[in-house]
Amino acid sequence: MSSSITIYGNVSKMKDLEFLDSGVARLSVQVAVSLRGRQNSDGKWDNPTQFYTVTVWGKQAETIADTWNVGDQVMAVGVDPVSSPYIRNDGTAAANIAFSASHIQREKRRKVLLRLTSQISHASNNLRNLTAANLSSRLNQMIVGSTMTMLMIFRFN
Repeated sequence: MSSSITIYGNVSKMKDLEFLDSGVARLSVQVAVSLRGRQNSDGKWDNPTQFYTVTVWGKQAETIADTWNVGDQVMAVGVDPVSSPYIRNDGTAAANIAFSASHIQREKRRKVLLRLTSQISHASNNLRNLTAANLSSRLNQMIVGSTMTMLMIFRFN
């Protein structure tokens, strides 16, 4: 069974475009993902930056090598990430996670984060307001609403 991964971050390093003996292009892009956190009393962030190495193949690798720059905001999707542990300069343990991209694109990160934050907040509020007593009531409303919609569709056909 494979696991999937989706990241939103900034390009922090791009290695040189390589061509395999088969002629297929390969490009490794390092993406830095910084989760929002807060500084503790030592001035360090609670959530340090996590680095991912994303490998892109074929024509897309060639296009990215020609058009992307360090600092670009990207979204990458892949499968079967592999973790490689290392020690940071400050002595803390960390891991570089590498995967091959099944999809990668430049992204307007602020818009994506605002949309995701809004969806999570909305879902959280709905769950908070949902009690066992009104759960069955809400389900009944959904069933009745769906039934009414189906009746209206059949009536107009």
